[in-house]
Amino acid sequence: MTGQPPRLRPLSESRYGILPVVVVLLVLASWIFPAVSSAADKSYTIDTDPVRLGVKAMEKGNIVEAKARFEEAVANNHEVHRAMFGLAEIAIRQGQYTDAEANYRKSIAAGGGNFPMGNAGLGLLLLRLGRDQEAAQEFDLALDADSSLWRAHYGKARLFLADEKWRQAKKELDHGQDLRGLAKGEEKYQYGMALYMLGTGDVPGAEKSALLAMHLDPTDPDYGTLVARIYEMDDNITLAINAYEQALAMPGMTPTAPMLKNLGTLYRKEKRFNEARDSLMRAVSVDSTFAPALKDLGDLYRLANQHDKAARAYLRYILLERDDLEVLLDLADSCYEIRRYAQGVEAAKTARKLEPDNQAAQFNFARSGIYSRDPATKTEAAGLMTELPRDLPRRANDLVALASWQTSRKNYATALKSLDRAGRLDPGQPNIPFQRGIINLRLSKPDQAVVDFRRAVELKPASPANHTNLGIAYYQAG
Repeated sequence: MTGQPPRLRPLSESRYGILPVVVVLLVLASWIFPAVSSAADKSYTIDTDPVRLGVKAMEKGNIVEAKARFEEAVANNHEVHRAMFGLAEIAIRQGQYTDAEANYRKSIAAGGGNFPMGNAGLGLLLLRLGRDQEAAQEFDLALDADSSLWRAHYGKARLFLADEKWRQAKKELDHGQDLRGLAKGEEKYQYGMALYMLGTGDVPGAEKSALLAMHLDPTDPDYGTLVARIYEMDDNITLAINAYEQALAMPGMTPTAPMLKNLGTLYRKEKRFNEARDSLMRAVSVDSTFAPALKDLGDLYRLANQHDKAARAYLRYILLERDDLEVLLDLADSCYEIRRYAQGVEAAKTARKLEPDNQAAQFNFARSGIYSRDPATKTEAAGLMTELPRDLPRRANDLVALASWQTSRKNYATALKSLDRAGRLDPGQPNIPFQRGIINLRLSKPDQAVVDFRRAVELKPASPANHTNLGIAYYQAG
């Protein structure tokens, strides 16, 4: 990727006033949940309690150790509701939302259906996934069990904000107005207030609250995204980039994968592609299981026509998020571009299972499948190639491959029509006259085959097959 990146100006103040950059390290030690009795298979002291140790590991940003501790607790039937909640929170930070949902639901079940923190956590995840009605039900369940639970009030505020019900949203947000610090959930209050002020026209106030939310918890991608959105409204992504860069430069700052991913997204918007790539690669090196960074990295490589690297990034992403239709289609496309047709077929087949009538999935299957060594796959691909609309971005080589398959079935007239279409796309493609020559030999038209193979030799003189078949045509023509 090339291109000269624009120079950054220092972030000393915004148009709304000086905004200090304050980075507060992630603290999760405030997980004080209602006690739920369970018969543990192993006894622990306060110093060996795996849930407590998992929380402390999360405080330090050690996701690997935290996950191992929570899994140990689950394996030993020790405070399973809290341990599954911890695993769900880890999955959220890794962008693995399918696993996060499953873990939240297990945490609620392990709490005997009476675990409001689990309901609130699940509700916020469902909100992130756009499943608002389900989210509302979870928030109601949480508040029925604990009417003062801030996470649930925050979730209800988010629903009201999405519906532009500003008064009701503010009433819910007021439950968090006295909270201070990440341990208490102040970052959610600041983020909610930023959305509220943005919606009601107070852009300066929204900017300040959004920045504070991001600096309280840089691991949450939504906070940085809102900061960027506010700056974009002023056409000033540079300020958003500077905010991230200054935060990353703070002494003792431990970069998180979501933070680096957000910075990479901003670099890309500024067309600073090399820096975008480097930031995304750093995100993956920080957390190799952070799926959103792998997706963005694949998109960036695909934009640069580096399809081999794009395919590798997408494959790693799909191992984490198996049912992402968009990425499956992009993976199929990149595999097609580098002629890894078998992998392209598999990606397209998975996409078709998710949405059988999706035209892009059918098209990707067809154009990779026509090169398949499996007769059934090739036959299905050929059928789709003839059935799908002609305005799809076909390539001459694909139509030649279709013509070759049609020739093998002795459908010579249909094969010649496919070659005509290929010729209109790329008149200089040497495989077109070559395939015509093959058909004319089979139709006992050696004189016409001579013309075809001479044209193939003219377009690709180094091909032995062109010369050999030209000789056969001359021989048959007498």
